[in-house]
Amino acid sequence: GQSTGDFHPPPLPVGAGRRRRRRQLRKVGPGGEGAEIFVGQGPDLGGPRVRVVVLAEAAARVDLVARAGGIEIGSVVEGAHTMARDVIVGRGAFAVTGENLIYVVGSTDDSELMATFGAGSGDVLAGPTDGFVAVLRDVSGGPPPASRVERWTCRFQGDGLNDGLTGINAWNESPDHFTVTGWTEVPVVGGGSHIDIDVATYFFNNAIGPVGGGFTGSPNGTLELLRVRRTQIGGSAEDRPCVMGATNATLVGLLFDTFGVGQPTGESGGGVAVGENGRCNVVGRSASVDYPITTGARPKDVGTDAVRTELDMLPAGISSGPVVTVGAGRTDGTGFQAATPIYPPAVASGFTGGSTPFCALNEYGDRIGDPTPSTGLRRMLIDFEGDMVGGSTNAAVIVSQPNPVAGSILLGVLEFGFPPALPWTTFTGAEIWLGTGTYTLFPMFAGSPQSFRFCMGPLPPGGGPVSAQMVCFLSTPVGAGGACSSLNTASAALWFDF
Repeated sequence: GQSTGDFHPPPLPVGAGRRRRRRQLRKVGPGGEGAEIFVGQGPDLGGPRVRVVVLAEAAARVDLVARAGGIEIGSVVEGAHTMARDVIVGRGAFAVTGENLIYVVGSTDDSELMATFGAGSGDVLAGPTDGFVAVLRDVSGGPPPASRVERWTCRFQGDGLNDGLTGINAWNESPDHFTVTGWTEVPVVGGGSHIDIDVATYFFNNAIGPVGGGFTGSPNGTLELLRVRRTQIGGSAEDRPCVMGATNATLVGLLFDTFGVGQPTGESGGGVAVGENGRCNVVGRSASVDYPITTGARPKDVGTDAVRTELDMLPAGISSGPVVTVGAGRTDGTGFQAATPIYPPAVASGFTGGSTPFCALNEYGDRIGDPTPSTGLRRMLIDFEGDMVGGSTNAAVIVSQPNPVAGSILLGVLEFGFPPALPWTTFTGAEIWLGTGTYTLFPMFAGSPQSFRFCMGPLPPGGGPVSAQMVCFLSTPVGAGGACSSLNTASAALWFDF
């Protein structure tokens, strides 16, 4: 969103003095982070909370107005503090109704935060401070000010020491699949309690699909947040995510009051971007001489360096005794890429490896102001959830919102097979990355707007490479017509080998 620069504290009671005004401004400060979306101050009882409102253009005005029914995040427990640091809107992420979801991340020491969301996820506060991901539902009730915001679900992210989240982002065609970044004091290298960069991907589980016998993960359609994958980046010294500075931009010279949950002091918002293929870019700073850099990259200078790290957030190769995981990759070049003929080369010559037909894709995805429903093809993000080892009972394949045009799918199938060196393209521009005659079909749906998630039963003791791909058969052609018009679409293929 945009910053209006118009944030003001609420009026003081008659007779309030200068000292009261200064205290009030400092209480409002954290509520004002993120400009117009975080409005108001903490309650009189307990520490500061976050207030979220939805803004919309008024019919007769050019500025923004707040819809009625904002919601607070945080309990009224004495001494508890909750600070928001970033926010995105998942347009249409509540796929059953088409309503928007609002995702808010930050840090908290409030052990009762989860209880304010009802049943929540069952998470408990792991350390003195944890990161949190809150999901709010924008319940449509007509034009402003009729709409309101409801708490929906929430997750903690922490490891027993001080943790927090500073940034969140998603590709605009995958509103139920997003990436968060923050910090953790439980480092990956060097021991102790220095800070490392923390990254995780989440999926809002409004999915449909089959569930295999023996699957122990979350079933489909729970409307809760699933943590798909989490990792830390860092070396033996301090590494932090890159965010906005420690100065409150709305009040010159006034530092943010972080209430003990703001370490690193004042950091809020940003630090992560997500591309159309699910690859995320995380930026920050590092004081570690052993920060994991690409071979041949410039080594660290004296002091602190800026770092940019690309992550595909797919299972990487591991080796633990007799258990060996080769890894997971996609035909669009993300994830594990093997130099062997049994795998497609990363973005094979003459092919895109991504969602196809390529010529039918929406140029910049799901942009505000574009026609709805779009006549173009929306990209399908295919991902692997769970542990990729033999005997795993929590593995699933997720395809985020594969419906390209509302009501156009006659049949969608998730196909499993064995990856060939090159695709065969029988389906009018849709690249099929499965060897002919080797695949098993799992019917998906006809016209559903929801994401698809195939929850597998226990994985065999060893297997692979195995390829999975979503293929859709349409009643309404997708694309601009002519040579680009197609009644078939396909996602990138995901392969995994363990």
